[in-house]
Amino acid sequence: MFALALLLAAAPAPDPEALRQVIIARCGIAADRLAVEPWTDPPEEVLVVKGDELLPDGQLSCLGAALSQANVEGYPVAFSFDDFALGKRYSILRGREGLAQMGLLDRLPVYDAERETRARFARRLERLCKARPGSLLIVRRGNIRVRAHVFDDPKLLGSDAVVCAVNALEASGFNALGMPEAIYVPVTVVTTPAS
Repeated sequence: MFALALLLAAAPAPDPEALRQVIIARCGIAADRLAVEPWTDPPEEVLVVKGDELLPDGQLSCLGAALSQANVEGYPVAFSFDDFALGKRYSILRGREGLAQMGLLDRLPVYDAERETRARFARRLERLCKARPGSLLIVRRGNIRVRAHVFDDPKLLGSDAVVCAVNALEASGFNALGMPEAIYVPVTVVTTPAS
């Protein structure tokens, strides 16, 4: 345990520029589409996907895999999208990939606003994820999101049910973490192997 603590203490800090270079080379995303920007709240360097031009699903998937790999290796890098629609498409794609990895994508329910409430849809997602109804998801301000208590419980946070619920929400186009739309940064907690 002590040796692991020493290794972690000696590990270099996350390097957004190094990850940017990896993504450019591995994913074929143009260098001018990725930037490292200093943010002040909280103070950190953030990898930002610039512009609103279309990126193919393969490039978005590769971007997600590179970000996940950095996270798994202990070097998480904050990231964002200039364009909300592109960020949302990324989020939906990553959610679908996560559910596919769990073998649940073909069972993902489809939300129909004319036939059901968001609360009822949330219960269907919890059933998909084998969670007790009302235990993980809540409707707030017209959005379905993960309940706050989940983030305070280490046993719940990394559980298959929570990972499934976040992916199911994102795959369905909902803002799983409940961030205001103006600062919404899609985040997926499932990791996928690097390509």
